[in-house]
Amino acid sequence: MRPKAAPDPAALGRRHFVNRKRESLHRLSVQGATFDGLYQLLGTPAWVRTALDRILRNRGSKTPGVDGATRDDFKAEWSKQALVDEVVREMRSKSYQPSPIRRVYIPKPSDPSKQRPLGIATLKDRVVQEAVRMILEPIYEPRFYPHSYGFRPFRSAHHALARIHYLATAPRKYEWVVEGDIRDCFGSIDHGILLRMMRQTIHDRPLLHVMQEMLKAGVLDGLAYHEPEGGSPQGSVVSPLWANIYLTALDRFVAAKYASQEVNLRRREAARGQTVPCDIVRYADDFVIMVRGSQQDAERIKADVARFLQEELHMDLSLEKTLVTHITDGFDFLGYEMRAVDHGSKRVVFTRPSKKSKERFRAKVRDMLRRMICMPREAALIASLNRLVRGWCLYFAHGSSASTFRGLERWLTRLVSKALYKKHRGRHYRSRKLHHREFWIPFRFSIRDETRWHNGAGLGVWLDVRRTRALHLWRPSHTRIVYTHQFGRYDAYDPADRALLLSRRMANRQRGRTERLGPKRQSQG
Repeated sequence: MRPKAAPDPAALGRRHFVNRKRESLHRLSVQGATFDGLYQLLGTPAWVRTALDRILRNRGSKTPGVDGATRDDFKAEWSKQALVDEVVREMRSKSYQPSPIRRVYIPKPSDPSKQRPLGIATLKDRVVQEAVRMILEPIYEPRFYPHSYGFRPFRSAHHALARIHYLATAPRKYEWVVEGDIRDCFGSIDHGILLRMMRQTIHDRPLLHVMQEMLKAGVLDGLAYHEPEGGSPQGSVVSPLWANIYLTALDRFVAAKYASQEVNLRRREAARGQTVPCDIVRYADDFVIMVRGSQQDAERIKADVARFLQEELHMDLSLEKTLVTHITDGFDFLGYEMRAVDHGSKRVVFTRPSKKSKERFRAKVRDMLRRMICMPREAALIASLNRLVRGWCLYFAHGSSASTFRGLERWLTRLVSKALYKKHRGRHYRSRKLHHREFWIPFRFSIRDETRWHNGAGLGVWLDVRRTRALHLWRPSHTRIVYTHQFGRYDAYDPADRALLLSRRMANRQRGRTERLGPKRQSQG
């Protein structure tokens, strides 16, 4: 193994300064303070250099903006320092102007025939955006609704699913579900409303001016240039945080109907029939409202939410995606299908990968195996296939996915076997090994003495002779099923809680590394 490099004392000092300052901002925000004098942090070299280091660690820094610069241009220390000095100089002289955003299009995961626009800023602008995000996040984190889980530190989609599971099980029995989806959420953000929301907490005019310039940065779509009248570009570093600030009003509006009311007020309104128990769980622009009442109550809440979004936030619900569903009929959320089954007085909620998620995954695997036919060596493709399968399985390991993983393993075995048979027909292929249960890819062959097939310890192994490295195919059935408990008791900016959350994150990563090859097997020799 490559020995770890010694920590840089200067980097440790910068990290300590940034963490201490962000914890201070968080403590003041918990106390309900308003903020001024934040702009000077954008002109602090340690703050800007920390933002640059975070941007360069991100894989997105490989994608160039309109200036064509990527992280490969900032490998040398002098180039990093030159960029930091440039940003600090422009911030102190208040002459910073963001460059145009390069517009690119990617297929939508839900519908590959449609395109999703992304805005790619220059590396310099991404550093400024990260510096702004580092200021805003500790201020607004304690002001967000507790059950908003998207793009927040130490929160994930699995925590949102655990919250829904908690609300759906007995004795709570929230039976009706309003599946909400906002049409073009990031593109519908009103700049005036967003800035007015931030002015309630931040009284720093220079910082607000920088954010206003970011929102109004021009867009270069091919050779066409235009200035947006609204919206925040997807792909921006700070856009998810702005969206959370914007949609917190929706969270508070739904919570005020029941979840945020005092107990005595709940009882009085329940006695008069004026309140319906409901709760919202939101992940970015996707949200679910759980209702304990009738279908008419759920339809009324849906209409109230649509009216609030249109009148207060200038947004529209997607009618084809916003549905009212009974929980026993099942609904899709964040790639999962959640369905409840009543056994007498007890309710069981099953959480499985949705049909759309499985179809998209199978399409990706088929596309990857088509490329195998044209590749001279399969080792790189097997490694890529392992990353795809392993990532998908670890995401869907939180729930009742064991049967899905077993079916996926059988399907993947057949598909990879057919692809390799088609590629290597007539080259030392043994058909009698095709259905041998002890083999993951159950046959052996050799190609020009470069890649050979061996059966070691009962598992199929790709042995690269030149690199002396073995590659095992990931077995989905060996993925350990885990259950995520409710989240909300810990503060990401409290030093003790943050240390606990970091230790849990490292434990989960270590679990993923140890599961890479599945459980150990006894040798067949």
